[in-house]
Amino acid sequence: MNNASDTSNLIVKTKDKEFIFKFDESSYSVRNDTIYGKGKYILKENVEESFLGGIDIKDVEEIQIDKFNLFTTLLLGYLVVSVVAVVVVIFTQPYPIFDN
Repeated sequence: MNNASDTSNLIVKTKDKEFIFKFDESSYSVRNDTIYGKGKYILKENVEESFLGGIDIKDVEEIQIDKFNLFTTLLLGYLVVSVVAVVVVIFTQPYPIFDN
C-alpha cells in the first residue's frame, strides 16, 4: 500500500543506491523506521535491478515524493494555449495592432 498518494512515486536515495517505487508498478509501506516495498533500485553506476525488501531509515540520505497533479498540468496547458492564441491573433492579418 502506498502511503503518500495513489499517484506518487517514492524515490529513496542511500549512499550506494537509489530506490524507486513507481505508483503503478510498486508498493511500499513504512513501519518501525524501515521502508518496506517492492520496486527497483539503481546503483550509482546506473545498473538497474528489481527490489523486494526493506530499507533502514538510518541508511537513507534523501527521500523524494514525486506527485502528478492533473489539475495543475491542465491549467498550465490551458494557459500556454491561450497565450499562443492571443499572440497569433495580435500579429496576424486582417487586424494587425502594430502597423507601421
